[in-house]
Amino acid sequence: MLSAQEIKLSTSSNIVDNSTVLDYFKDCVENSADNKRVAKFNGTAHAWWTRTPSKNYQQRVWYVDSTGKGTYQNSPNKAGIRPAIVIPLDTSVPDDLVITG
Repeated sequence: MLSAQEIKLSTSSNIVDNSTVLDYFKDCVENSADNKRVAKFNGTAHAWWTRTPSKNYQQRVWYVDSTGKGTYQNSPNKAGIRPAIVIPLDTSVPDDLVITG
């Protein structure tokens, strides 16, 4: 799962996160809606959770809404997750999509 900092949601003191912004998200406007953060399920934009808890509010987790805007919500709210993997740019991916080490 991605962290709030990796997707450039916020650098505020309310984030418990020591990761860095991923290159893909570096041009996003902090906390504003951004298409790069929009995740779709069956063609429809849906909200999704990050792995970043709120520093100041128990039971709240950073979350991306269907417009790509970040906020924190109570963890029982329904939303998906957006798994990700970072692959070096020089990695060759063959047509069969099988990457071997």
